[in-house]
Amino acid sequence: MDTIRSFRYNGEGTLYAWIRRLTVNVVIDRLRETSKMRIVPLDTTMESDIVEPDEDENVDSIPVPVMMDLIASLPDVRRTVFNMYCIDGFSHKEIADAIHITEKGSASILAKSRAQLKNAINEYLKRTGR
Repeated sequence: MDTIRSFRYNGEGTLYAWIRRLTVNVVIDRLRETSKMRIVPLDTTMESDIVEPDEDENVDSIPVPVMMDLIASLPDVRRTVFNMYCIDGFSHKEIADAIHITEKGSASILAKSRAQLKNAINEYLKRTGR
């Protein structure tokens, strides 16, 4: 784990990057300790090109707290991969190394996360008539 002694200032942005990395590592360690996250072998014959869900113009009308709740409703592993890739900007290799899965597994989980989130968004839009 990173410690304050390991921090070296190398210019603008290094403190932010170090704190971000530290936070992500702590969260991942916490997930490993407290959650019932199981590593499940994934199908190795999966297609390499993951299709992105279509963008919906009405998504912009969803309030931020509602969108955050929809993301929070994803299962632990899907939410972790989604957040690390889409919000924190980690590569599939970095995610795979951090949570002990394959890069292909990370891409697969991300695709499933996005599909589940898209369904949740569509349900919300239908429910609210937007």
